[in-house]
Amino acid sequence: MIDLLAAISLNLPFQAQGGKDGWFSIFISNLLYWAAVLAVISVVISGFMYTTSAGDPGKLAKAKRNIIYSIIGLLLAVFSYAIVNEVVKLI
Repeated sequence: MIDLLAAISLNLPFQAQGGKDGWFSIFISNLLYWAAVLAVISVVISGFMYTTSAGDPGKLAKAKRNIIYSIIGLLLAVFSYAIVNEVVKLI
């Protein structure tokens, strides 16, 4: 398999292989990784908003909503990853 960086430097098309080493699987894995990183950052920021809200009901509700949406987004990313991997295995 041609390394991606070598393919770019040589101006060659990236040669994809099936299975776990294929470029599509690597792309989806990286996408899930960054979705998880963003979800954790969002939860941390929302937690900070929650602790610094000083009892303001509006700020508390916004922080709770952000935490819930971050967790839902992470779950959607994980389930999407599982579905895509199963479809790729069938192909």
